[in-house]
Amino acid sequence: MLSLWNEAENLSRAPETPYLSIATVDSFLDYNLTPFYRELISSHGFSLDIKCYPAHMIYSLVSGKQADLGFALYHTKYPHVDAVPIMEDEMVLVLPAGSEAAAVHPSDLPPQKELLTGSLFNSNTGWGPEFKLWHDQYIAPTARPLVTASSISILTGFLEAKDYWTIMPATTARGLQKQYPIRILPLWPAPPKRTLYMLTHQSPSRQSAENRSLFIKLLQDWLNTTFGASSEHG
Repeated sequence: MLSLWNEAENLSRAPETPYLSIATVDSFLDYNLTPFYRELISSHGFSLDIKCYPAHMIYSLVSGKQADLGFALYHTKYPHVDAVPIMEDEMVLVLPAGSEAAAVHPSDLPPQKELLTGSLFNSNTGWGPEFKLWHDQYIAPTARPLVTASSISILTGFLEAKDYWTIMPATTARGLQKQYPIRILPLWPAPPKRTLYMLTHQSPSRQSAENRSLFIKLLQDWLNTTFGASSEHG
């Protein structure tokens, strides 16, 4: 019923503006795709319905046609859903400004001072299962972090503390550096890159397919212009 309702909403808007409902992880908003969404609205007449969900819910929403498009941080097989990688981002260490560290090995980081985006029990929460495997290899998985949150937006409120560390995508870190007193460092061995997957339904409605095709073309052009060789497109 929710799928049919979403398709009816699309049809009711068809004569007016291109419309898409998007389910996304919040780490691909403020310092990643939000400028693109603003361009879609101002320059291309799109109407958007954007909602943030944990990554594991986004596959279900796209599969049930409750969202026209989804953006998630890991790939898995799910009924009626195609997942294509469209962008990669380095993962970096973020410390309070003024810290004296120069080069950091992940095993030297104190687990009890971590601001962790993710879950100790669900590898699909946070930066995805590949990152969790890397994290648990070097940082004691049984240790209790300073703060654990399901999304990066929750953790940003702690970035003015004086004694913490966290790992996040480089594009997000550079954006936050304009607002918070933080320092950005590489890690070695480096964490796996964060990969953004675009999720689409294999048999969308005609109107959804048309709007989606236009969205994807504009997105690929924007990624090429904004991130250049650092992005991958499917």
